Amino acid sequence: MENNHIWKIKMKNIKNTITLKNYSFVIFIMSFSYFGFAQNNNFLSSHASDQIIVTDRNNFKIVSNGQISNRGRVDLNNSDIVWSAQFGEYDIYIDKNPQRESLGEGYPTSKYYLLYDDAKQKIAIFTGNIVCQLNDNVDAIDIANDYNLILSHDFSSINQAFYNFESIDGLQVMLEQLRSDYRIKKAYPEILENFRRAQ
Repeated sequence: MENNHIWKIKMKNIKNTITLKNYSFVIFIMSFSYFGFAQNNNFLSSHASDQIIVTDRNNFKIVSNGQISNRGRVDLNNSDIVWSAQFGEYDIYIDKNPQRESLGEGYPTSKYYLLYDDAKQKIAIFTGNIVCQLNDNVDAIDIANDYNLILSHDFSSINQAFYNFESIDGLQVMLEQLRSDYRIKKAYPEILENFRRAQ
C-alpha cells in the first residue's frame, strides 16, 4: 500500500515536470513567433509607400516594390527577393529593384499591387480593377468610354461591371468620379484580402 502511495507521488512529480517543460516550450514558441511576426510587420511597413487605397474597413498602403505572381512561377530563393509569402494562389514578394518588370524570362509578374494596412497589420492584393454596381438599364461600355476605362467583365444580369484602371496614382480621384455618377450605385477597388495577419 505504501509503495502504491509512493508510486502516485512519483507519477505526479513526473507529470508536473512534463507540464512545466511543455509550458516553457509553448512560451518560447510564442515569443519566437511574436518576434518573427513583429519583424515581418516592421519590414512590410518600411516598404509601404505614401500611396493609400481607402476601403470601408482598411487604409491600405501600396508596397511599391511588391510583386505578385502565380504560385510556383517565381524562384523565391532568388537573391533579389528580400521577403516573400504565399497568399492564396499567389506568391507575393518584395524585390530589391522596384523598377524591374520581372526576375527575368520565365518569372512573369502580374499587374496586381501588393498592399499593407499598417494599423491592422494585414496584407492584401489590389487587382487593378474597379468594381461598379450599376443602376438598371445602364450600359457598362458607356461607362468605360466616358471614363477611358477598360471593361474587364460585364455581368449585366446583376448590373455589375469590372473596369481595369491602369494608373494607380489616380485611383482615388477616379473612384470619387465614378461614385458621383448618377448611373453608378457603388464603386470600389477589387481587393483580395488576407484575413490572417501578415506572417
